[in-house]
Amino acid sequence: MEFVEFGLFEEALWVSREMRSSPDVKACLTVLNGLVRRRRFGSVWVDYESMISRGLVPDVYVYSVLFQCCFKQGLSSKLKMLLEEMVSKEIKPNVYIYTIYIRDLCRESKMEEAEKMFDLMKKKHGVVPNLFTYSAMIGGYCKAGMLRQAYALYKEILVAELLPNVVIFGALVDGFCKANELVAARSLLVHMVKFGVDPNLHVYNCLIHGECRRGNMLEAMRLCSKIESLRLWPDVFTYTILINGLCTEDRITEADILFKKMKSERIFPSSVTYNSLIHGYCKEDNMEKALELCSEMTSNGVEPDIITFSTLIDGYCKLRNMKAAMGLYSEMSIKGIVPDVVTYTSLIDGQFKEANVKEALRLYSDMLEAGIHPNDHTFACLVDGFWKEGRDSDAMEFYLENSQAANGKEAWNHVGFTCLIQGLCQNGYVLRATRLFSDMRSGGITPDLPSYVSMLKGHLQENRVIDTMMLHCDMIKTGNLPNLVVNQFLAMLYQENGYSRSACFLTNLNPLGTIS
Repeated sequence: MEFVEFGLFEEALWVSREMRSSPDVKACLTVLNGLVRRRRFGSVWVDYESMISRGLVPDVYVYSVLFQCCFKQGLSSKLKMLLEEMVSKEIKPNVYIYTIYIRDLCRESKMEEAEKMFDLMKKKHGVVPNLFTYSAMIGGYCKAGMLRQAYALYKEILVAELLPNVVIFGALVDGFCKANELVAARSLLVHMVKFGVDPNLHVYNCLIHGECRRGNMLEAMRLCSKIESLRLWPDVFTYTILINGLCTEDRITEADILFKKMKSERIFPSSVTYNSLIHGYCKEDNMEKALELCSEMTSNGVEPDIITFSTLIDGYCKLRNMKAAMGLYSEMSIKGIVPDVVTYTSLIDGQFKEANVKEALRLYSDMLEAGIHPNDHTFACLVDGFWKEGRDSDAMEFYLENSQAANGKEAWNHVGFTCLIQGLCQNGYVLRATRLFSDMRSGGITPDLPSYVSMLKGHLQENRVIDTMMLHCDMIKTGNLPNLVVNQFLAMLYQENGYSRSACFLTNLNPLGTIS
């Protein structure tokens, strides 16, 4: 294929197609590989079939190109067919083919199948994995949160006397940071130094993200300074991670300073950057600044997305400005942005708080018609809304309908159950609340502190001393330690009913020494 050597690929392709018999395997390989590199995937299969019809007998290298084409196209089922075809033709797959197949399985989060294929290539077919194979498996394990397996493969690399690269270290650091195992993540930096691998910006971004998620902004900022000292320079991801971390910690002024610095360095903010700041301003009830950022976002060519609108809608709902919230909801429809469960839940909650029950139920109906399944917070908002409107029977009817639809497991978690229990106890239905509390436990849902507090208050209203004491014991057993307020009213109950020692014990837990 002299044409290809001179950079005349189109001419080489024309010659290949005009030949009566198929070009030799090497020439076919050159043509197919050239098409894959140019991302002309449709032509790969057309030309391959044409070559086969003219007498091409594909070898392992031709199949390697076909596997690469399938992977880039995302044709997982075709990869499996090609592998079976090779086996039927008694062509032994090489490490490149196995690696592509394993990478595809990992990309699809099919780690069990990837494991089987990895073991098959090593143990049955005697194909030794290379660094790319290990990298694919480790990346897949880390993505799936299977860190023990990922680290075991890392140690296997060392035993095989292969040198781990920055991609492998990056996957491991990212995995450990996401699992909040920051000590393990940092220890990998020592390994990198040992093997002469320089940490890249991705590795530092993962560490910064881990520190931000833990709320350790001081260390996150220190790592950012270290990046600059190493002349790696922060990118849009670095700044976005830090801005989001500062906004989460309600340090909006510092986040804004960092945002301005980012722009001064001509690093263009992404939609995630803008959304983080918008969320920060909404939390501070500064809707004017949030809208200003939304306008800046649009003028800079970054289109507001579902997260932008949902954040703004939630901000207005919390301020009880339903007119503005519904205006944004209408604007979403005009822009063709489909509301999600978060959008609907904020609006439903806002309408209930404004006593617009009819509008809240209409939104819930629209949500179901759009095929959007409510989450536990949606159910909690609806139940809470019914209770506050004094519609006890509607609250219970709603629970019964939806618990049957989702078998009481998918639809309701501790948030929904707590709302129901609180409503029942406040309205004097303590026995019903007790049954629901029991259903919650038998359904595998562990009650949280608010659930226990609601039940304790319900028993106290009914003067059920023994039930209160039993629930108190159960609460401690499940690791829900009572807070100061709970200890105070329990101590009062025990004191009034002659259980002085228990009351004294709870009083001593109170650092102020009072129970009133």
